[in-house]
Amino acid sequence: MIKVLSISVLFFLSTILAGDTVKRDPDTAKKLSFFPGAGQIYNGDYLKGLALFFSEAYSIYQVSKFSKPLDGIVNVGKRNTFIWWAIGIYVYGIIDAHVDSELSSFPDKNSLLDDSGE
Repeated sequence: MIKVLSISVLFFLSTILAGDTVKRDPDTAKKLSFFPGAGQIYNGDYLKGLALFFSEAYSIYQVSKFSKPLDGIVNVGKRNTFIWWAIGIYVYGIIDAHVDSELSSFPDKNSLLDDSGE
């Protein structure tokens, strides 16, 4: 539970800290995101990219750990749970990188206020 909470806090902080307005190419971000975290790093979300990479690595490590028999018993339930986590994190990373790069050209609230003279 602590790990899930800490990962959630990292994602939240990375979205707050990422405040650039550089236009990113969505196709490049999507291609880079096939390596976990690379699409987020391309988009400037360094903390989120590292969190995705380490989350994916941890999930794969746990899959390999629970795939080995311990006293002749393989814990299939935990292994399958971490497989689903790894798949979910991977797909989330691809979708997130693509959406973030698409929204990089979207004007933010501060730039709209500056242009209107208010």
